[in-house]
Amino acid sequence: SEKDLALELEFFLKKNADDIAFSPIVAFGKNAAIPHYLPNNNQHITDNSLILLDFGAKKNGYCADMTRVIFYKTPPETLVEIYNTVLKAQELALDKIRVGKTGMDIDKIAREYIISQGYPQYPHGLGHGVGLAIHEAPRLRIGSADKLLDNMVVTVEPGIYMPGECGVRIED
Repeated sequence: SEKDLALELEFFLKKNADDIAFSPIVAFGKNAAIPHYLPNNNQHITDNSLILLDFGAKKNGYCADMTRVIFYKTPPETLVEIYNTVLKAQELALDKIRVGKTGMDIDKIAREYIISQGYPQYPHGLGHGVGLAIHEAPRLRIGSADKLLDNMVVTVEPGIYMPGECGVRIED
């Protein structure tokens, strides 16, 4: 179940780091369309579906945060297309991160690419600072005037969410 996998992931992180940075998100199939989903015991993985894993660890007081999507068996071509669109949006945004850019500048790149491919825009910001807290400034989102400075650590996590179908988010 989603909850079983979340517990295994949490145990692994606690065993190999100082602690977890937040409770892991594990979502199978259509549940991955809910960005801040809470895993449950009733949902089990099905063939040709996806698993969304959003997790982070703490080490020496600092947080990490990443999201991965794993396909279980052979995914339908539509899921592969969605995944590749999210990956390309992330790559485009990462390529433009520079000192002096604003959070809004970077968010716009990924958001506009996803929309240009015919998908809905993601319902959250593109990313956030991460350090001693899991969510810090700067914010990479619509309307953010936060400027990127030397040595800032930020996440970049575009997503495509199709309610009742699937969700794909990739975060580095």
